[in-house]
Amino acid sequence: MNKMPAWFLVANFLSFQAIWLIAVLAGNGSALALCVPIIFLHFLLMDRALKKHFNWKNEFLLIIACLVIGGGVESFKLLLPIWDSALVGHLPPLWLMTIWAGFAISLHGSFAFLYKRFALASLMGAIFAPLSYLAGAHLSDTYAFVDASFGVVLIGMVWMVVMPLLVWVAGLLPAQKAQRVQTLTHNASAISAI
Repeated sequence: MNKMPAWFLVANFLSFQAIWLIAVLAGNGSALALCVPIIFLHFLLMDRALKKHFNWKNEFLLIIACLVIGGGVESFKLLLPIWDSALVGHLPPLWLMTIWAGFAISLHGSFAFLYKRFALASLMGAIFAPLSYLAGAHLSDTYAFVDASFGVVLIGMVWMVVMPLLVWVAGLLPAQKAQRVQTLTHNASAISAI
């Protein structure tokens, strides 16, 4: 996994936090559209950080994969007996899926240190994901826990599996293009110089 510059990691962390906050506060309102330019900015910054060797296609596929996994996870969690049924529908809302897209851009950024560290990813998922849902429930009026302590435990158990899965998927879709062409060109130049 390519080491990213510190400025990019900070920008990436702040981007995800901004997407999370906008989505939680906006719900499905029009302010949710502010998340789109943040995701686009991520692509531009990653291209700069990787000095034009950024694999745009893989990053886009990672977002799609996270949305698919996230849709399944959120649909499953809607079946759990932890939500206030008056506030929760049958499908994950757009704002929640936007958070998943925002989380996807952090997998090659501020969460890239988890690459091949599945046990650490599992531990972090079990601790920090429930805290995120709990904070979101306090800030938003779009969902609420019936029993917060029980809900936090169940979400932690789900994320013990989900986080390493997402790290694994991110590893299958590297952010950096293979540099074989550059190596071949460099070798050809060295040979012709002899």
